[in-house]
Amino acid sequence: MHMSGITARAVIIGLVCGVFLCLVTPYNDYYVGGTFLAGNHFPIGPVFILIILTLLVNVGLKKAKHSFVLTPFELVIIWSMTVAVSGLPSSGMMRYLIPALVSWKHFATPENDWANLLHQYIPKWLVVTDSKAVESFFEGIQPGESIPWRAWLKPLLIWTLFLAILYFVIFCLSMMLRKQWIEREKLTFPLVQLPLEIIKKPNGASLINSFFKNRIMWAGFAFPVILHTFNGLHSYFPAVPRFSTYFFLDPFLVNKPWNAMRPFPMHIFLSVIGFSYLLNLDVSFSLWFFFLFCRFQYLLAEIFGLRLHTAFGGFSFFARSFTASQEMGAGLIFVAFVIWNTRDHIKNTLRRIVSDGSNKGQENLWAVIGFIIGITALI
Repeated sequence: MHMSGITARAVIIGLVCGVFLCLVTPYNDYYVGGTFLAGNHFPIGPVFILIILTLLVNVGLKKAKHSFVLTPFELVIIWSMTVAVSGLPSSGMMRYLIPALVSWKHFATPENDWANLLHQYIPKWLVVTDSKAVESFFEGIQPGESIPWRAWLKPLLIWTLFLAILYFVIFCLSMMLRKQWIEREKLTFPLVQLPLEIIKKPNGASLINSFFKNRIMWAGFAFPVILHTFNGLHSYFPAVPRFSTYFFLDPFLVNKPWNAMRPFPMHIFLSVIGFSYLLNLDVSFSLWFFFLFCRFQYLLAEIFGLRLHTAFGGFSFFARSFTASQEMGAGLIFVAFVIWNTRDHIKNTLRRIVSDGSNKGQENLWAVIGFIIGITALI
């Protein structure tokens, strides 16, 4: 069965892989403590699934019967589905949402007076209110006890509905801006380049494509694999040598005012280096420049005697409180810039909706209507 080129088996495989990834990620992240499968700059889980489908499944299907082979378009569908849901069990949502549903109650003390200051403003249908369920999240359940799902059911269902609407809004927004980003601005989408190389159709009767035959690619692949293998073995067997990729410039920033820039981490991310090769030069330069500019602000504050408070949450070790305000301002400016840059495209889209009765005009119309309804529902 086909629908706009989308096959039923591609959707089914994508759903199975997406569910599998959502089940494995919490086990890997919290129980095993392994490398994050998703929720960072490089979604390892979806890429691994795509490689397995391309190198093992497709090669086996090709040997059995050529017509069974998953086409590049089907692999794109599977990749898109797995990478879209990969953020759910990780940094995209669950890694921060689940603790937030119970932390408001668990960390409320007479000293911080959260009960009087904050609790009255928290909708009780959005969080876990059962005291035993809250404590069991942090302290664990006793042998023989079951997880108090009843206390979690209502807030999780509400947040699931919110997330489904959010995905719908993002889908509508992507449909509205697709032509602007792809055809006019010609964005490179670095995260898509690697999957496209992996799923490229082999030439002739070959079982694998040119990407997996490239010796330079395998040489570049081998270096980080060997490096991280040694570092991983070192965690279990200290006699195995370790090659550090994490450095601090703090020993060189001891005296005033230079110590204001501490901590000054230098983390060598080999995968980031690889993706940076695909980035626009202005983008990669801005990432480097503003990191140093942020540290320069710390230095100026120390010189002029200004007191800087540390940031809250997971970035308290690296950042100061004012950087959150700067990030918010940068985000607002970025959104304003995107809207200004797409003003002609938005005008043409609205004009096409009013005057064009073709399928493309109707597609834009439904995308705009869906976006407005979705945003209203989220609010």
